[in-house]
Amino acid sequence: MIESTWIETCSGGRFDVANPRAEDVRIEDIAMSLAQTCRFRGHALRWISVGWHSVVVHDVVAMLRDDHQVRLAALLHDAAEAYVGDMPRPLKLAFPEFVRAEARVQQVIHRRFGLQPSEDVMLLIRKVDNQTLLEEARVYMATAGRGWELLDEGLSIPPSKFVPPCPQDFRDVVRQFLARFDAASSASA
Repeated sequence: MIESTWIETCSGGRFDVANPRAEDVRIEDIAMSLAQTCRFRGHALRWISVGWHSVVVHDVVAMLRDDHQVRLAALLHDAAEAYVGDMPRPLKLAFPEFVRAEARVQQVIHRRFGLQPSEDVMLLIRKVDNQTLLEEARVYMATAGRGWELLDEGLSIPPSKFVPPCPQDFRDVVRQFLARFDAASSASA
């Protein structure tokens, strides 16, 4: 058996996770994959996808910062997971090599879409991502996130904005993800 490090994407393309190239990144592949990837390794009480989580992080960041490049970086903050999979934070602590591989893929995605987010932007996205995780845990998990040691980032956004209902049809998530991508990309051009 031949062992290779590439995966086939939904568009029929190939993406080599060990040697990622910007020209192999397709926004349609990212949207489709994330829309069909379940948050919390499938342990949530109700369906929520990584794609929907990305849309929500984008929308909350948009409430805090009126900058299309920042919105695009927020929408794509988990884009590497379309190629390497979604690994919950506790597992990432146990597997630092995975985190490095994911970071390499994320850098390639940033390069593909012309993003160079500053540390300030990355901090804002991390805070929104953390707050979204906290609110999602409260709504979607059996323990409501108790004992998770999640940080409340103290953002001045109502908790309900972090957990709008996830569309049940993944195609709706794909459409909303791509619409936000198109809006942020065209405004940034």
